[in-house]
Amino acid sequence: MSIERVIQQSIHPLDDISLRNFNDTESSWFYLIYLQAVCEYLDLKIILQGVDEVCLCAKDCLLHYVGWMIENESPYLHSPEKLKYPSHTWTVQHLHKANIFDIASLYSNNNKTNI
Repeated sequence: MSIERVIQQSIHPLDDISLRNFNDTESSWFYLIYLQAVCEYLDLKIILQGVDEVCLCAKDCLLHYVGWMIENESPYLHSPEKLKYPSHTWTVQHLHKANIFDIASLYSNNNKTNI
């Protein structure tokens, strides 16, 4: 199965993200790793000059999910009661978020390097 097929079958720019239960942090934190992989995919498509419909859809998905993150995410340790094992290892997830936000900013409609 290709990465493009995985992306197409996993997320969509019109997803109702609230149905994904990302508020259950312990069970869903890995979505950040997935979004980082989407960022890597987009970067490679640009490097290889392979921008196509799937790439553009992946970009729209990334921006959709990042928009949701901006509205709904907060630092995990601000609400340690939501965590089964609150520790400073959760800080690493914020590094993933920062990376996702940084890459998504390159593809936002406000950036001149937009694909």
